[in-house]
Amino acid sequence: MKNIIFKILLILSLLIFMGCGTDSEVLSIEKNEVSEKIEKMDDDHEHDEDEDHEHDEDEDHEHDEDEDHEHDESAESKEEAQSIAEIAVAGGFNTLVAALDAADLVETLSGDGTFTVFAPTDEAFAALPEGVLDGLLADTEALTQVLLYHVVGDVVKAETVVTLDAADTLQGSKVAIEVVDGNVFVNESQVTSTDIEASNGVIHVIDKVLVPELEESA
Repeated sequence: MKNIIFKILLILSLLIFMGCGTDSEVLSIEKNEVSEKIEKMDDDHEHDEDEDHEHDEDEDHEHDEDEDHEHDESAESKEEAQSIAEIAVAGGFNTLVAALDAADLVETLSGDGTFTVFAPTDEAFAALPEGVLDGLLADTEALTQVLLYHVVGDVVKAETVVTLDAADTLQGSKVAIEVVDGNVFVNESQVTSTDIEASNGVIHVIDKVLVPELEESA
């Protein structure tokens, strides 16, 4: 009898032990599943953060590129904003600027318009016969006529200049244009630099002053 009771208790103990083991295993499985879900959520969150970070970096990069582009455009716009008169001042055309100022033409060549200016260098003015420059500076009307003889009322770039044999000036007379051995001459003056672009036209540098009275008397 005692043996039977002992066996029954032993069987019950085994059943209880097995039941507890099963619950532990279930809990362990559930815990593992939750851990896996959390890890997956963390991975997804990290992935989302990486994507957001990459997106932010892309936006920052695009913003920087936009700022650089705007800066470049602003710098180009600033350079293009210089007028013919401003370029003459910055470019060291001191005598030409003084003459324009004396003839009250600085404002004209600073404003809106489409001009081509054949700009004599300081050396070109210095090469005039003695007394001619002083005489012109003292005679505003004559000086104005001489200066306007250097201005064409349209933008004529070098590629077009070489196809012409003459051009009408704002003074009313024509200047002769000729290409000799690859060099461009306006009357007797050689063009030494071309296509200096301004907001209101273009400048071609010449090595002699164009004086309509002298050209007409030649």
